[in-house]
Amino acid sequence: MKDSRIPIAFVAILIATSACTLFSPRPPALTLNQPTSEPLSSQATINAQPGATQTGLPETTVPPALNPAYPPLSVRIQAIQVSDDDGARTADITAQQVEQWVNKSNEIFAKSSIRFIYDPNVDFASLKSTLLNNMSGDTDPNWVGEVDFGNQEAAGYYGKLVVFFRNGHGQGQESGGFSWSDYNFVAMPGFNTSVCGYQNIGALAHEIGHYLGLSHPFHKCSRVFRKHKRISLHTEMIRRHLMEMA
Repeated sequence: MKDSRIPIAFVAILIATSACTLFSPRPPALTLNQPTSEPLSSQATINAQPGATQTGLPETTVPPALNPAYPPLSVRIQAIQVSDDDGARTADITAQQVEQWVNKSNEIFAKSSIRFIYDPNVDFASLKSTLLNNMSGDTDPNWVGEVDFGNQEAAGYYGKLVVFFRNGHGQGQESGGFSWSDYNFVAMPGFNTSVCGYQNIGALAHEIGHYLGLSHPFHKCSRVFRKHKRISLHTEMIRRHLMEMA
């Protein structure tokens, strides 16, 4: 795990997830206040996948009210479902499950007046890459190649925060995610992961926090699901970091 270069306890994002299953390790320029609507990359290895029909999942929720003390910032999310080169071991994620994670991220970041924009019919794609599908973190023997290729693919979605959903090593699904401020993407597992006995609904928000350069506060499980009261303490730093990326 890399040491944080920002001397703070990790935002509420981490409050929402946990210290039970995370390991941590910067993005192409993000478009702030102007959600992008550019078409998906036409590279041969990436295929747009419209979101599947809703099957028991909740409808898109109304985003929480933003903090009127700060001008709103918006960042568009690009989700990429990764499989091996031959299409095997596809990450266990749907466009609608990504939406649930984004909705929770919006709830958490609302206190900083930051909103993540995501359309499951537009912002969900697939990618065949065994290299990226095997990512587990900065201790990987192929880490330099993984980051270089991940940055290359993320550059095809300029103005978006790119999230790769990957399987991880082996046949079983990876249970953790990671990101850091010195590469251009977030890595996530499939949706059906748990932390402290609960579905890890705050996992994406947690990793976005790492993407912004925030480290762990190492909250105990009993405190994981408390309301996100501390994010306001770090709002200025979070927003400054986002604007530096724009």
